[in-house]
Amino acid sequence: MERYEFMVSAPGRITIFGEHQDYLGLPIIPAAINRRIYVKGTKIDRTELQIYLWDIGIKIFLPLNKILPYEKPREYIKSVLNVFYKHGYKLDTGYKIEIYGMIPIASGLSSSSALVTAFMKFLLETTGESFSAMDLAMMAYEAEVLEFKEPGGFQDHIASSFGGVVYIEPQLQLPPKVTRLPKIEGYFVIGNSGVQKPTLQILSRIKNDVNLAVREIRKHISFNTLMELSISDIESISKEKEIPKIDQLTAALEIRDITLRMKELIKSKKYTPEDIGENLNTHQQILRDKLKVSTPELDKMIEISLKNGALGAKIVGAGGGGCIMAYTIKDPEAIELALKDSGFDAFTVSIDEGARVEKHIIDDNDNNELSSVCLLYTSPSPR
Repeated sequence: MERYEFMVSAPGRITIFGEHQDYLGLPIIPAAINRRIYVKGTKIDRTELQIYLWDIGIKIFLPLNKILPYEKPREYIKSVLNVFYKHGYKLDTGYKIEIYGMIPIASGLSSSSALVTAFMKFLLETTGESFSAMDLAMMAYEAEVLEFKEPGGFQDHIASSFGGVVYIEPQLQLPPKVTRLPKIEGYFVIGNSGVQKPTLQILSRIKNDVNLAVREIRKHISFNTLMELSISDIESISKEKEIPKIDQLTAALEIRDITLRMKELIKSKKYTPEDIGENLNTHQQILRDKLKVSTPELDKMIEISLKNGALGAKIVGAGGGGCIMAYTIKDPEAIELALKDSGFDAFTVSIDEGARVEKHIIDDNDNNELSSVCLLYTSPSPR
């Protein structure tokens, strides 16, 4: 059997503007970062997949081309394979698959979505068929969220698949509308609290709270989506009627308006670094004071970052733990050092490409010469 080996990768992401928005049908501006998950596969002469997740010390052996039952929540290796098979694809040989990465787990940098996106890209690449960045993103979203009926959205999978900075606007039906935006100049310093975030509990709480307020508001005003609802509308109604969880709904709409405003500024390049910083700080105030997803550790990291040169800082991810990101136009090392001196892990990230093939190796056995081609490309453009 000829040697056939290739490697793909997919990036983690930061949400620059629009935290806690996509699963409410509201827009987001995420960016892919240069912390990635890698999937390397080598053909083996067996009818199974031998999968090694080195970062967590797990190995899984699975049969080919069979829908796999879930034995516990969030079995993403199985769910990716199941979605791949449900879409009519098959594997024609076994593989030894090695998975490893550079993204802290449960930190808010989308390690799980990067894993799902990278593994799905690996499987799709084995078919030799063409697929778009949106195809990859929606299949990854299906595998991570829909298969387990979880409350999350699709921004992580789109950011990981498309790469760069994107504006995502949900539609009444999938897929959402995706617009590529220019790269934002400057640096993003990540501070890690070391506390794993309770993502599902936070997403469920906020989604349920906002939906409760929406149901009450709909008794008084007609609208299809939250994109149509204004803050002045709900303020007028709340003066007359008591609306449960009104603060959470107002918070969602305030973050929506920040995101819409920043989308236009970034798209036109008519912004200053101070604009980015100021709006990040306003965004964080809403997350902390109205959505209640900050913690003392996150607040402390933000305070340290702002005192050491950051123009703005906010939670990245669901909150309740995980990471913050601090934006600066210069000297990110000073922010990193200050965070580390206070006992937190910190590192600087840059905006990166989306899911890509890293390496493709074939040994043809005829002349025993090994050819290796590095293919560094962004996933295909959106349809």
